[in-house]
Amino acid sequence: MLQNHQQESTQQDSTINTTSIENRQNISFTQECFERIRQLPVQLSRDTFDLIHSRVKSFIFSIIIESEEDRNERKNLVHTLSMVCKEWRQLLKDLIKYKFLIGFDVHRMTVIGNKFDGFVVCLIRFWNICIVNNLMIQFAPVKGIKQRFLIIGNEENRRVGFFQAALSSFGLPPGECVTWEMLLSTGIVNPHNHQINVVDNNQIAPIDWQQIIDKMKRKYFKQTGEELETGDIVVRIDSPGENFFVERGLLSLGCEGINQEEFGTRVSEYDINNILAFDLGQVRYVRQWYLGFINALEQLFDILRGHGIRQFSSTLDEISSTFDKRMCHSLLVKHGIPVPRGFYNVRNYDEMVEVMKSNNMNRVFVKLAHGSSASGVIAYCFVEQRIIGSTETVFKELATTSSELVRDRNFPQYFKVYNSLRIRRYTKNEDIKQVIDFVLAEGAIVEEWVEKADYMGRGNFDLRIVVVGGKIMNFVVRTSRNPMTNLHLGNKRGECDDFLRLLEYKAPGSWDKVKVTCESIANECFPNSLCLGVDLMFSENFQEHFIVEVNGFGDLIPRIYFDNLDTYQTQVRESIERYIIKEQITHTMLDDDDDVE
Repeated sequence: MLQNHQQESTQQDSTINTTSIENRQNISFTQECFERIRQLPVQLSRDTFDLIHSRVKSFIFSIIIESEEDRNERKNLVHTLSMVCKEWRQLLKDLIKYKFLIGFDVHRMTVIGNKFDGFVVCLIRFWNICIVNNLMIQFAPVKGIKQRFLIIGNEENRRVGFFQAALSSFGLPPGECVTWEMLLSTGIVNPHNHQINVVDNNQIAPIDWQQIIDKMKRKYFKQTGEELETGDIVVRIDSPGENFFVERGLLSLGCEGINQEEFGTRVSEYDINNILAFDLGQVRYVRQWYLGFINALEQLFDILRGHGIRQFSSTLDEISSTFDKRMCHSLLVKHGIPVPRGFYNVRNYDEMVEVMKSNNMNRVFVKLAHGSSASGVIAYCFVEQRIIGSTETVFKELATTSSELVRDRNFPQYFKVYNSLRIRRYTKNEDIKQVIDFVLAEGAIVEEWVEKADYMGRGNFDLRIVVVGGKIMNFVVRTSRNPMTNLHLGNKRGECDDFLRLLEYKAPGSWDKVKVTCESIANECFPNSLCLGVDLMFSENFQEHFIVEVNGFGDLIPRIYFDNLDTYQTQVRESIERYIIKEQITHTMLDDDDDVE
């Protein structure tokens, strides 16, 4: 018996020693993890962090989240970990599983909802914002986030789908979608072509907006048991493109406006409902489409404001400016934003050549004022050479564009212009003159052609920068062997990290200047827009940068992430943060008033 007791005690001692050794190993391993994460580059840190046991990860996160001794150190560690770990959902489950977050109810007390995605990333953002605004950090319950989204867009379009997915990833219900078709449809079937007629009285279709708002309130009450205020509804206005029915409706709304203008092709309301047929890629009635779009927005904003809605993703004036390149260029010049020289009132090919010669330019870009996706963009250049021993000169010219000129076989004087996916080069004066005259007649801007910088031997490049809340959130490098860099034309993406290293090598400090420019555009030119797509280029020596274009709906950049969030998730996060800060400030002001009383 004594021997058995001694053996048991020996086994217990060995177990205790083994346990203490394991604890020491765990502690040393945890410290090693911290050191590795601090020292290694992002990609290596991510690979290392993936190898760490989930329990150790949870232990690390619990220390960071619950520690109150050094807030700055905690914030820095969370920020570092957010760069190297993407498994937020599993990490929070592990935190609960291993009892590291005691008293933490995941279903009621999260930062942004009852989903785990983006927890720590948003924690960092809230920290930074609240420190700047001297506000106390508080976890917002699900019921506290009252924002609900009303989406105006094409429901079948992937833009709406991406935004709905972003809402879901933050634990918010899908937004209520009112389609452009609903706004532009009469609901009457045309007996001649069996199509539904679009509105033809210069008014958008009557919709029971109060019923839609009441429906959103009922859903909110069913989910939370609380009342939803009309002022908490955010209206997101999305692009009306890529839908032929919507195109017909906007053309109809633009009939009255285009009839008051001298230039621009036009189509009557009767022809829109009875004759106009779908023709994939055809560039037609551009100015009339724009006037109809602005007409629809004016009525839409007036109606929604009349129902008490005050929050919009942008304003009428700012959407109008981003859809008119001439207006946008003028606004940027007014605020001192670097842009290429532009000329607004050029009406035809001959005038354009005269303007070029008088301003010592031999290369320009001709851009449709209301075009998108490189539609109606022409890179034009000419050279005048004098023949040796003669007073005569030879005039050579080249137009590079994605616009395809298609003539009628029987009547060559009649032609159509299509926006294609292939770059074309026109050298005949007859072709060049026709396509340029067409674009200028629809309303266009003529910009000086500034040579773009080269991207490591892969051709020239520019950037599409997504600015959300006045800050650069996502950007993509677009490289091309042609003057146009749009990705849908078959051009290639560049690596963002490689670009930043190249820029720092060529022109140290240039990225900070780019940030200042983009922030100025968002805060001074378009202060009410939640999101902007800024096209930016660098000069050949990288010492200067220029804004090529500002897009109101420039957020469609799949597979580009910032803080592990895509462009649509970034917008949702920014909207939620604005709401939380607004609520915090409101409560602080109310508390101050109570103290005064």
